Amino acid sequence: MLAEYTRGVIEKLWRLSKLITYSSITMEVRSPTRLVLRGLIRFVDGSRLHFLEYLVSRGERVERIAYRFHYEDPHGNLRFRYDNAPHHPELPTHPHHKHLSDGSVVPAEEPSLPAILDEIRSLLAAELGDAEP
Repeated sequence: MLAEYTRGVIEKLWRLSKLITYSSITMEVRSPTRLVLRGLIRFVDGSRLHFLEYLVSRGERVERIAYRFHYEDPHGNLRFRYDNAPHHPELPTHPHHKHLSDGSVVPAEEPSLPAILDEIRSLLAAELGDAEP
């Protein structure tokens, strides 16, 4: 299952390659069922995604033990960050949540790297006036 997930990540990066100017991704295999993905992706507008996913394969599914997806503008200002640090127990999706650029924290479902890349693609399309890369 981990191999399928990483293939999906690679395919998504390939499909979005026209929007990406730089990427550095490491895959740390901790065991046949445990993997840490971390990296940096820079986009055509200068924005950056820093991410980490600690993945565990359990039978036919992949679980995210820990994650953070930190997306910032070209000046290093937060655009959004998803994570599952358990510091917002008041949210109905606890521990999953999303930090917004205005400083607020909102409920969020657990995302995946491909889903985050789709969200960024949509933001860039709106900003750059192009629906597809």
